Amino acid sequence: MKIGIISDTHNSRNVYTAVDVFNEQGVEYVFHAGDIISVDTALAFSQLEGAKFVAVYGNCVYDKGELKSAIESFGGKIDEVCEMELEGKRIFMKHIPDALPSVIESGRNDVVIYGHTHKRDVRRTGDTLVVNPGTARTWSMSKPCVVIVDLQDMDFEVVELK
Repeated sequence: MKIGIISDTHNSRNVYTAVDVFNEQGVEYVFHAGDIISVDTALAFSQLEGAKFVAVYGNCVYDKGELKSAIESFGGKIDEVCEMELEGKRIFMKHIPDALPSVIESGRNDVVIYGHTHKRDVRRTGDTLVVNPGTARTWSMSKPCVVIVDLQDMDFEVVELK
């Protein structure tokens, strides 16, 4: 099973390119690590073809209720923290990385996802794959991208959004 990971979309138009990448890659889940700050940006994910959408709130949210309603309108889910299991792999996601060192060191999760920093960080720590795709928005020196992870073999691919 392939999952797509994105973060810090803010109001970026790159979200449409990201949705195209996720559809082309045939991902079954898209994990958004926070900072969807508009309903319009959230609704872009309704164009996912057959993928479930799971998100966490970021620190740049104006109206959590409105955002939650928009995401639930197309069957997606959003919360402060996400903990779930897919294909026997435990996934943990939170926007701000404040508590992540202990989450990673616990060894209980196969994939730990975070955002907030706008800096890409894709690495293995023991048996845990840690993923911050950076920002999907074009900011000064950053290159917008998403990460695709194959849960079967835990391989990953960083895909730049052009």
